[in-house]
Amino acid sequence: MNTKIHQINELAMQISQSGTAHVFVSYVGHVDALYVYAHPADHPYFEEPKGGYLLNLSPIYLNWLDADDRLDDAIAQLTALKDQAVAA
Repeated sequence: MNTKIHQINELAMQISQSGTAHVFVSYVGHVDALYVYAHPADHPYFEEPKGGYLLNLSPIYLNWLDADDRLDDAIAQLTALKDQAVAA
């Protein structure tokens, strides 16, 4: 599981550093959950309305039985986002 979490963080950094999107990955220890979401690089953070997500996954609770599958899904969606950026 840790390898997948590291892969998610690595993809997030690659996408964010490419300037394509801002990817956020957060671990919330008190509920053992990982949050993953992304905004376009030109997202107006200080304007209304909020939103404009390129990716907004439900929390991945790492102690749930489907956690590995959900981590795989996050990896697939981040990889697709990265591939879109390369193709553009």
